[in-house]
Amino acid sequence: MKKKTVFMGGALLLIAAIFLTSCGDPSTESETGDSELTAAITAAEKASVYVISEDGTDVPPAFYWTTGENAPLFEAALADAKALAANPAADQTAVNAAVVELKGLTPKPGSASGLNYEEFYNDLEAGAREIVADLTSSENGSDVLVENFWVTPEKLSAFEALLDELWNNDNVSARASQLAAALIEFKAQIKPGTYVIYELTSLTIGGVNALGLTTVAVATDDATIAVEATATNGRLEYDAVLTGFPDGGTFVVEIKLFGNDEQLANTWSITIKKLPRDRPYTIGDNTFELRFIPAGAFQYTDGEAADVSRVTKNYWMANYETTRSLWNEIWMGSDGYNARWSSTRYPAGGLAYYHVIAFLNKLSLRADLTPVYSVPGITDWEALQYSAIPALEGAGNEAGQPDPENWALVTWNKDADGFRLPTEAEFDLAYLGSDASPFLDASGVIRPGSEDYTEFWPGKELGYSYIESVVSKPADSAFQVVGTRRPNALGLYDMGGNIIELVWDRVGTRPTGERIDYSGAERVSATGQIQMSKGGAFNQTDVQIKTLYNPDETHNPQYGRYSVIGFRIAQNN
Repeated sequence: MKKKTVFMGGALLLIAAIFLTSCGDPSTESETGDSELTAAITAAEKASVYVISEDGTDVPPAFYWTTGENAPLFEAALADAKALAANPAADQTAVNAAVVELKGLTPKPGSASGLNYEEFYNDLEAGAREIVADLTSSENGSDVLVENFWVTPEKLSAFEALLDELWNNDNVSARASQLAAALIEFKAQIKPGTYVIYELTSLTIGGVNALGLTTVAVATDDATIAVEATATNGRLEYDAVLTGFPDGGTFVVEIKLFGNDEQLANTWSITIKKLPRDRPYTIGDNTFELRFIPAGAFQYTDGEAADVSRVTKNYWMANYETTRSLWNEIWMGSDGYNARWSSTRYPAGGLAYYHVIAFLNKLSLRADLTPVYSVPGITDWEALQYSAIPALEGAGNEAGQPDPENWALVTWNKDADGFRLPTEAEFDLAYLGSDASPFLDASGVIRPGSEDYTEFWPGKELGYSYIESVVSKPADSAFQVVGTRRPNALGLYDMGGNIIELVWDRVGTRPTGERIDYSGAERVSATGQIQMSKGGAFNQTDVQIKTLYNPDETHNPQYGRYSVIGFRIAQNN
């Protein structure tokens, strides 16, 4: 669902579909337990149907107004406040700042005495119709993509009936007030979809494995709908309600395959299992969550259509950048950076690549997982001390420091189930939104338009991201608490901005054309290659954050430390 605006007569602009990504019951106490934040959100929700006005003198007292300059700031402030309210570990300083900002931007009641209510109502009703047109009717949202929105059929029908009924009310000012109140209540019932993903574990035709099938149409014996399904690299994805398939299982169905004007029909056996979109872990006092990232492909340049990077396996990636709190779980007091930020909910920065490798292996062992990385000479990762890892402020090796040469030859066990860094290709695929990308074409390849290679950033398709704070803040500003900006379509926060994120790859000459699971240049030395990082930081320009697939090559955190370098956890499926 995209935000809609409706132009009114004169200088008025009705904003009728604001904040649908965070709609819910505003009376519910926030998970932070902060009642002042809850009260500020509740007041803002009541004023979320408003008009643009210079001073409110052309707005009825029953309605709210704000200036055109403040409107997007209000939208961002409410979204940020709701993100903080949903975060039980939110930094109190950030919460207090959000309350002040939201109160200052919340629209105010109008003061008009002689407005044309007929025109006012007509535009209000048109805006409500646009909202209805963009919604999906669903019982529970499981058949709705996560970036789209739904209400139950009963609530949608009731609101549509109210729109029709209000035309019979001759008192136009009362009619407008009633619609505004109903619209606010209706918006609180709108929720984002939860589109369930299933993994295909077996597909046979007469005992023959058929996992390589591309597109089929599925119909169960008693179903009234045909479901389009795609099986690619062992993944089956449905675009409609899976009546009878709620929890996975084995089903015998009639499948018809269409191609070249021929129709083939067979009875096939399908086994599917439901895949959750979230994978939480608790290590010590820290809980972090990984998000499911479907395999996919994207065009990595704006010039050649054949320049496609393919990630052939599903994987998982943390929805937040790794926090100082989680970093301290492994390296508490060791790195000297613990006092840099006032809250452990800020991203961990000032990191050297080899310390991150060791951190991930140690974290894997704490979660009873198999460590991913191997370094010549290192046999006991659990006992490994911070001081035994090469990490210099400068570029060279100094007396008394561990020799970095063995660490430069680190290898990655691609079958291990432990925590790791994403590759550059995995980062870019997740940055773009994978199967929820706004640029996905009919062939399943993500192809941004030429201008989008320098104008797109994660979260833009949802209306807001870290980019606005970069544009409006001075260059010497600081990191923000993770997750305080809107996520991208996959639910990943701060993929562009906040802190630059390490990936597995070393910088080198990339191959052109099609790349399959590309993971960077060969590792040959400690000092001759730059370790890649992605996404841009708070102190970089908006262009650096918006430019797709552009690695940061101004820092080499291979074993040097930079305050703007952090990382995000990935894991095999």
